[in-house]
Amino acid sequence: MSDRMLQLNEKIQRTMAEIFQRELEIPLDMFISISRVQCANDLKTAKVFLSIFPFAKAPDGMRFIISKRKLLRNFLGQKLNMKYTPELKFFNDKTEEQADEVNEIFKNLET
Repeated sequence: MSDRMLQLNEKIQRTMAEIFQRELEIPLDMFISISRVQCANDLKTAKVFLSIFPFAKAPDGMRFIISKRKLLRNFLGQKLNMKYTPELKFFNDKTEEQADEVNEIFKNLET
């Protein structure tokens, strides 16, 4: 991946995090963060990977974010100076959940 694409992914990630913090009223019973962004080479779409805590609330969190997809894209377009605002596709990033499971296995092996 080129340096420009990495910079763009980081810029979209930071901007989306700012939008989540300032513009979006996330339900109080969950915490949603953006773990990474992967923009397509043609810049028409961007995969946004979300970490949702607690893990049990992940399906509700994904439904909430997907229902706000158009609003989020509008905010992103206002904040970025790009010819096209990428279409946002959201995915649940289960890396943290899997890491917790592995840590739990190691803890059980030690006892």
